[in-house]
Amino acid sequence: MGKVYRIMIRAHTPGCGRCAGLASLVTPSLMHFEKSRIPRGTSIVNLGLIYDISISEDGFVIVEMTTTTRFCPASGFLTEAAKIRLGALEQVSKAQVRLVYNPPWSPDMAELFSF
Repeated sequence: MGKVYRIMIRAHTPGCGRCAGLASLVTPSLMHFEKSRIPRGTSIVNLGLIYDISISEDGFVIVEMTTTTRFCPASGFLTEAAKIRLGALEQVSKAQVRLVYNPPWSPDMAELFSF
């Protein structure tokens, strides 16, 4: 198996209690999208599509994610669904989802198990 990329969650303010609490809610909120073609039991998280999550003290969340291919037809749906799910969290003041393609996604990035 190749290199596995893990989700990096960074709080902009070290020791920020609010950031730590919010970090524990962010990843689970991205685990399943209704009306998605991603099968139940699989998620954008365990597929390795989430590269980075940054959380600021004021509740601003930035997610950097990718898609399985650069021109994936589901790109718009996935980014908008992630933004909606994050925005539904009471502690999130603003959510931004950025598509990135470095490093390119590969099947090795997917978790070997489902959550």
